[in-house]
Amino acid sequence: MDRTLALLLIAGCSAGATHRGALEESDPVLRVDGSYYDAFEVEAGPGWTIRATLESEAFDAYLLLLDPEGALLAEDDGGAGGHDARLDVTVPVGGRYRVVATSFHGRTTGAYVLRLEARPGD
Repeated sequence: MDRTLALLLIAGCSAGATHRGALEESDPVLRVDGSYYDAFEVEAGPGWTIRATLESEAFDAYLLLLDPEGALLAEDDGGAGGHDARLDVTVPVGGRYRVVATSFHGRTTGAYVLRLEARPGD
């Protein structure tokens, strides 16, 4: 993997771009609480930083970061202020990580803006 910004997202968001989406009743639901979600894959090397910011005026934003094995690595509710969420995580190993954009309260719908990037460490 080269040392430039690397990003591969399931939902078609390009590298370093802002993704405008929506949680909708047709989206998959989390087994834990029934919240709708959208998932994005991010390719990162060991020691890289994954930064994700989820903003919404329609719902209380909540972010999850899953490691390449699918285990929960980090989560945030309110880290970007108000009802917006932010993750800023240095990952321990290289691989494909999954960022899950969802709401804090189950079965909530509405528009959101997701900013997502992965950068090599210093």
